[in-house]
Amino acid sequence: MVQEPPTAHNWAIGCTGALQSGSDGQVQSPGHHTLPTSLYAQQLTDRGLAANAVTRR
Repeated sequence: MVQEPPTAHNWAIGCTGALQSGSDGQVQSPGHHTLPTSLYAQQLTDRGLAANAVTRR
C-alpha cells in the first residue's frame, strides 16, 4: 500500500507486488523492475564513492 498522508508525498517505482485498494500515493512502472535497482547505490557511483557498488535483488 502506498499512502500519501497530509504532509508527505510517497512514491512506489517499479514495484512488482499487487497494489492494494486504498493506495493514494504515486505509482510508476507497476509490475516492472526499473533501473537503477538502487537509487542510493547509483548516487554513490555518480559521486565516485562506490565504483563497484553491489545491490541486493
